[in-house]
Amino acid sequence: MRNVLVGALCLSLWGHAASGDRNSRDLASTTQGPAGQFGAGAFRLEFATWGVAPPVVVTWSEPQYTRAGMALKLQGTVELDVVVNADGSVGDARLVRGLDARLPYLIADVRRVRGDAVADAVLGMLVNGAIGLDASAIDCVKTWAFTPASILGKPVAAIRATSVVFRLR
Repeated sequence: MRNVLVGALCLSLWGHAASGDRNSRDLASTTQGPAGQFGAGAFRLEFATWGVAPPVVVTWSEPQYTRAGMALKLQGTVELDVVVNADGSVGDARLVRGLDARLPYLIADVRRVRGDAVADAVLGMLVNGAIGLDASAIDCVKTWAFTPASILGKPVAAIRATSVVFRLR
């Protein structure tokens, strides 16, 4: 019974959008926030229901290590929120959990294990006090391509959680 009601509600909204009803003409306008806000106008698809398809990665590339990241032999995962536009391109990305925040602990470990000279050399490689892997992950994700999210077959902008893995080989 509940699925029938949800389906009827979706079809009702779709019918209003197709007929040009001013209040529901654009389904994305109901979730639009302030103009400068991350993901303004994009859907956050936490769970998919009938008629909703989340964005899917089509092409991706591996992130580039920075000199400081290589010197520290840092491996791990950077978690991001990505706005996938209705055409499948990445509009914006923001950091949820990164690797650069671990820098003080990593430098302390390097000092303890390999000495002060090595730790000072690594600190000399840092740009603006950051390892740079978080920025590298954001740059990498902006080159990816997605199939756009859709609601009842209509492509829409959506926010998707994604992870970028840094792994030494």
